[in-house]
Amino acid sequence: AGAHGLRAQADAGRRVRRRDAPAVLAAASIACALAVAKPAVALDATPVEIAVTPWRFAALGGGSSDHLKVLGALKLSSADDRFGGFSGIVVSPDGGTILAVSDHSWWLKGDLQYTNGRLSGFASARMAPLPGPDGRRPKRKRMQDAEALVALTPRGPDGPVAVAFERAPRVQRHAPGKDGFPGKAEAVRAPREVDAGPDNAEMEALGLLATGPHRGRFIALSEGAFTVEGDAVKGWVFGGKGKPFEFSVRIDGSFRITDLAVLPEGDILLLERSFAAPTWLPGMSVRLVRAADVTPGAIIEPEPLYKAHVPGAMVDNMEGLAVWRTPAGERRLVVISDDNYARGRQSTILVEFALTLPEPHP
Repeated sequence: AGAHGLRAQADAGRRVRRRDAPAVLAAASIACALAVAKPAVALDATPVEIAVTPWRFAALGGGSSDHLKVLGALKLSSADDRFGGFSGIVVSPDGGTILAVSDHSWWLKGDLQYTNGRLSGFASARMAPLPGPDGRRPKRKRMQDAEALVALTPRGPDGPVAVAFERAPRVQRHAPGKDGFPGKAEAVRAPREVDAGPDNAEMEALGLLATGPHRGRFIALSEGAFTVEGDAVKGWVFGGKGKPFEFSVRIDGSFRITDLAVLPEGDILLLERSFAAPTWLPGMSVRLVRAADVTPGAIIEPEPLYKAHVPGAMVDNMEGLAVWRTPAGERRLVVISDDNYARGRQSTILVEFALTLPEPHP
């Protein structure tokens, strides 16, 4: 989901008053007459032209912390109507390829480029529709609202992946398909409680647990399904062996979880965003959940690793998170923003950090 204020404005803009119905019908007639000349939406993977420009992420020196150091940031833009809304990403094990999913059910795939070990470019971009179980991209926005993406094998974006959807909460598994993109969807059974939260604030983050008794099971977090106390959001572990169970994660003020990434060691990174009064300037934070703390009924208090607001750091609506590791063993964290298709007001920002984890508490 994008910033709720922007979404509310967009939804309000789509409402049509009854007195405007004749004009709307006339416009619809003209649109139908022109439809024959309009190109059809591509059903297969196609190249997409993207303008890539350096982005001054650490505008006032606020781009780094003791645990995250900025290694490069880019602004991506395109005139292609499909481009934007990126809410989930995975990165190949070598950091060379990225697969992103938009909340309008489009895939984006491309190559990350580096100069002296720092993110400096994005090339060979292609886009393709995200298919449902029938092999077709959903037509209704409610069914298109993909919010999280996770690789299911070490092949990363070239192997099977899973996608979490928010407005019609569900998880889909995609085997590799043609043209290098994930193929037709297969439903994954998730707890019924996933669909019990507020509309457009349900399943927002998805990962695959890497260690311990729950290894190989999905972990999912909601954006706004709060516990009774109101200071934590609900999460679930499901799939694989064992019964599904629920836990919760305490929120940090106005920040809300937008994605998660499971480290190879098993611990879990949370990406969070904030748009809060009185300034409504965007903020971004990263917190750490220890794998051992994910247990039935747990109320987890994550460890803070990073926090920044505009203008200290030029963050946007940061929604997608992925991790990889260099041959030298350095952990890298890649984050992408969701522009809500609000070009001119928001941007698609791709930023990479070097990640240093704190020592575990005794």
